[in-house]
This record gives sequence, C-alpha cells and structure tokens, in this order.
Amino acid sequence: MPPLQTKVTIDAQGPSLDRSQSYRELSRLDTDAKGPADRRGATTFGLTGANISLKSDFKGGQIVQPGGVICGWVTAVQVVVLWQEHVRVASEIVPDSCQDRAVREHEAKHVSLDRALRSTLQRQLTETLQAKDRFSVMAGNVDEVRAKLQSNYTAILQQAVQAFEQTRNPQQIAIDSPQEYARVMAVCGRGSFEALVHS
Repeated sequence: MPPLQTKVTIDAQGPSLDRSQSYRELSRLDTDAKGPADRRGATTFGLTGANISLKSDFKGGQIVQPGGVICGWVTAVQVVVLWQEHVRVASEIVPDSCQDRAVREHEAKHVSLDRALRSTLQRQLTETLQAKDRFSVMAGNVDEVRAKLQSNYTAILQQAVQAFEQTRNPQQIAIDSPQEYARVMAVCGRGSFEALVHS
C-alpha cells in the first residue's frame, strides 16, 4: 500500500493593526504567561498575537465487511493553516509619533519571529501526519466513517499545533526581555511613555 499523501500549506494574513484599546486594557491581558502586566506594576503599550486555525480535507477508501460494517481509511490529507497575525498599539499613542515608531519597531520583532516559525509549523504538521501514516475506522455507514476519520485527524493536528505553541511561546516571550523594554522606553527620551500614562 503506498504511503499517505500529505499537503500542508500556510495561508498567512496580516499583520493587521488595531489601535482601539487603551494601554489600561492592554495591560490587563496576560501576554507572557506571568499574569496581566498591570498586576505587576507594568504597562503594555503594544501587543502582537496570532490566531492559528486549521482546515483539513482528505481522500480515502472503504470496503464493506461481512455483516455490512464499513471499514474506511485515508489515502491523502490536505491541510490549510490560517495564520492571522495582529498587532495592537495603545490608543493613547499618536500615529507616526516617536512612541508609535518605537512600539511598532518592537512589535515587528514578534511579527518577524512568527514569519520565520511558519515553516516550522508546516514541517511539524507534515511530519506528524506522515508518522501516523494510515489507520482505519469501522462504522455502520459512510457518513459515520467519514466523521470518525475527520475527528481522528483533527485531534492529531490539534495536538501538533499545541506542541508547536509550546516551542513558539517561549521564543516570543524571550523577545520581551527587561533590556528590550528599557530600550523601547528610552528611545523617545526619558519620561515620554510615562507622560502618556499621566496625560
């Protein structure tokens, strides 16, 4: 029996730029798994994130076993990863100001890392599918067979994405070092960002 055919593609969108939330709202979000910034005496002026979702389709074969039970399997899997990148900048920051450029320059580092990591996710999903190769399911009718196969492959792919996130998140968090934050805060002169908080 020939090996499972797999095709994984990345549909990358963005980054979109959202200025609708205040620094207070952004600071209430947990961006580094350490809890909201405002609970640690910190302020968030910018935030980068990604929504990663999957759409999969497959082709397969089936045979009817004695007694009418249907055995089905997959011969080819096609996965589209929808990767939606978004950047949020605090609404208090004036577009094209020094503070705006400083925040967006920092957030661009997060965006750049995600761009570099997309091929890693693509490779990991492909390797995960190929490692599982083929398996069969049994059901009473064709619709049940397809539903079981879809459920199984969805679970396999979701586990692979979760494993990817466990390696991606620490790399993203590493960008937000105390030294980097201090650099961003100093770019526009001492007190320039503090003035936004007290304005």
